[in-house]
Amino acid sequence: MSHVRQQIREAVRDTLTGLPTCGSRVYLSRSVPVDDGAMPCMCVYVKSESSTAGTLRGRRNHADLVIDAWAAGATFDAVADLVQAEAEAALFGTSDAGRYLGGAVLDIEHTGCDSQYIGNAEKPYGVRREEYRVLYITEDGNAQEAK
Repeated sequence: MSHVRQQIREAVRDTLTGLPTCGSRVYLSRSVPVDDGAMPCMCVYVKSESSTAGTLRGRRNHADLVIDAWAAGATFDAVADLVQAEAEAALFGTSDAGRYLGGAVLDIEHTGCDSQYIGNAEKPYGVRREEYRVLYITEDGNAQEAK
C-alpha cells in the first residue's frame, strides 16, 4: 500500500478526471508537455507538508496540495478560471460525513492562487496554480493508512 499522501493525490486525480474542460488530461506531475494537444489540462501534486504530534501516537499532517490548470492561447484566463471552478466543485463535492476524498482527508482549505502567462512563446500558454491545505491523520509508524 502507498503513503497516504500518494493516495490523496490519486484520489484527487480520479475526482478531477472526466470533468468537462480537461476530460482525461489530469496528471500526477509538476509539469506537462507544452503543446496544444495536451491543454487544457491539470497537474496534481503536493509541494510541501508539515506535521504535528496528535494524541495517542497520532500525527496531524497538513499537505499543501497544488492543482495547476494549464491552458493555451489568448483565452488563458477564461479557460483557467473554468478549469479551476470545475475542479473546486468536484473536490469539495467529495464530502461525506465530514471527510473528503473517500475518507482520507479531514479538511480541505483553499489557501490561494497564482498564475503565470507566457505570451512571448511560439504558442502562448499559461498556468493557474491553485493551492489547498489538506489535513489528514496517520498513526506514528503507519503512513499508509489515514485515521
